[in-house]
Amino acid sequence: MRKPERYPEIRLLGASGNALEIIDGIHAKDPDVTVVVHDDEGRYDGKMVNLGGHLLQYGGKINARCCALAPENAFFLLTVGSPRDYRDRRKDIIKRLDLDDRRWWIYQDPQAVVRSSAEVSLGAIIMAGAYVGAKTHIGTHVILLPQSYVAHGAWARCRSILASGAKLNGGSIVGMDCYVGANAVIREGVLIGDGSIIGAGAVVLNEVPPDSVVVGVPGVVTPREEWDAKKRFVEITDTLGSDTRHPNERQ
Repeated sequence: MRKPERYPEIRLLGASGNALEIIDGIHAKDPDVTVVVHDDEGRYDGKMVNLGGHLLQYGGKINARCCALAPENAFFLLTVGSPRDYRDRRKDIIKRLDLDDRRWWIYQDPQAVVRSSAEVSLGAIIMAGAYVGAKTHIGTHVILLPQSYVAHGAWARCRSILASGAKLNGGSIVGMDCYVGANAVIREGVLIGDGSIIGAGAVVLNEVPPDSVVVGVPGVVTPREEWDAKKRFVEITDTLGSDTRHPNERQ
């Protein structure tokens, strides 16, 4: 794991709550580190931004220009992590920036526990209170939020996110681009297919196919396409009431 004594500059891609936690951790170790925040939505117009009480330099939108203007020895972290669009947005940012792998930093909060035999890949973010056990593997751009737990021999593959309190028991595997909700529990040895979402508090006892949604105790598996269709129907019903016809069809 790359742990230089001093960080010449850290660039955070996404002005999220994750970014706030990371800034606190960086400045707890070295208050003089330069932190630059980029935001894909372009919410900030000035050259400085007050993010959670930290006055930081704003580097503009997340694009190739932000990489070109960064010092050669600057490191980057992908701090975009909203459950609404995390999968496509995070993949798109990584693809469009096309950074040399060596430019991605690994962030480990001083209050996180990572066993020496764990393998942590570039771009990973391990927040305060997270635990990473022996012989585990944390993939590129994985985010482990506070109090998440990865037991011995478990894998969290590329770009997945474990929300606060989520627990991967020994030998379990979370595939690429997954989101494991707060306090969800994955049973020992269970495989979660790529692109799946595990709902908050769910208990997963059996293998989950790719692109699935799992909710409940024990977890009930629904194909993501079917889940999205149900969700859209509920949103329409909430908007129109019991009459779900198109507005042009109603008198």
